[in-house]
Amino acid sequence: MTRFHYLKENCIHVIPSKRVSMKARLGLLLTTILSCFILYSCMSQEQQEQVLQNSEPQSVDVTVNVGGDSRAERFLGTFDQISRLSLDIDRNYGNKRVVTDFPLKKEGSQWTGTINKLIVGFDYTITGHAYKNDNASGDNSSDNNSFTEIFRGDTQHTVTEGTNSLNLRLSPLLDDRELTVPRITRINRPFQMAASSSDNITVAVDTVKKDGSSAVDGTLSYRFRSVDNDSMPLDNSSGGSFSPSEGDISKTGSSYPDISTNYTAPDNDSTMKLQIRVSNELEIGVTSHFNVYVTDDIETQNTIDTNPVIENISAERLDNGDLKWTMNVSNDDGFVDGAGNLNLKVKWEYLFGDNRTFTNKTNTVTQGDNNRGVMQATMSGYQDSDDGMLLVTVCEDGDLTEIPDDCAYMNEASTSI
Repeated sequence: MTRFHYLKENCIHVIPSKRVSMKARLGLLLTTILSCFILYSCMSQEQQEQVLQNSEPQSVDVTVNVGGDSRAERFLGTFDQISRLSLDIDRNYGNKRVVTDFPLKKEGSQWTGTINKLIVGFDYTITGHAYKNDNASGDNSSDNNSFTEIFRGDTQHTVTEGTNSLNLRLSPLLDDRELTVPRITRINRPFQMAASSSDNITVAVDTVKKDGSSAVDGTLSYRFRSVDNDSMPLDNSSGGSFSPSEGDISKTGSSYPDISTNYTAPDNDSTMKLQIRVSNELEIGVTSHFNVYVTDDIETQNTIDTNPVIENISAERLDNGDLKWTMNVSNDDGFVDGAGNLNLKVKWEYLFGDNRTFTNKTNTVTQGDNNRGVMQATMSGYQDSDDGMLLVTVCEDGDLTEIPDDCAYMNEASTSI
């Protein structure tokens, strides 16, 4: 038979009786061991309470090594975007918060700081918060509203004298925002450049979202490249260079600023296919390609090139889906001759796509200007999925022996677009 008495310390004291069986002895042994554990726990709490009463917080140096995986997809940021790291510190004994949002300073690959409210020998739960700077000006403002928390993690640590090194594993925070999707609305670029020359390229962007969606406009990233016909990037010597070649833009007011870069063409004549990609923070974006024609230096001669000039071309979709092409053309030798006969020939072609025919071809001289006129043709069967190339060639009439009778691409005295 065993009797229990509670002491003032709330620890258990065991008093065995004289007659005990083997089973009772085993129970007595287990009860004694349990009592020792409880007694030790009470003594440990008393010791910690005594240490806490007799101790004063002191300065403790803290060094944090950030660990974990750096991923961007579906997360708010990456390790290289961390611009602020702060600590929340809770003392395990008494479950008391002793430090809130204590900022650390970055020194190389480590973050360091001196904290004045920790007691050597006590256990603490330390939580780290990593932020990226969303301040459009890019400075390290202390205003917390300009920061977004992108990583968080905690660790258990017993404070020691001297420098305390924390291996704080930070986990990326899930990006649960709904972001708008970027689109490219306009590209201004040079149509033709001399080899090794430079010119500006400007791209206007906007965003779209589904009606009724709560999607927000975030930071957009852009990248310029020179690519081959398989969209593989070229090096600077063969594809030219961009300054800058990539970057980020944030919305200011109701719109995004235009993306601007300076393109330097390669030192050879070629047709350069340039690529611009714009994406949001979830890597959802749009890519557009355009050509720039690079030529050798042009030598001037004391002759006048009287080839016809295609001033502009436009297309209008008709009700049945056909495209009506309209082209303004001028010619120094006259759009028509004195008798009103057309001085020019035109050839409409659709290459590298489905078979398309051209009908309703008309050529009309501009009233009061015999050197200028309008050429039109209707392309039948056009579909939005078409991926071909329209080639229009305007030729001078073949009355001269060096000018072929049939109008064709690369003919003498011809212009193509």
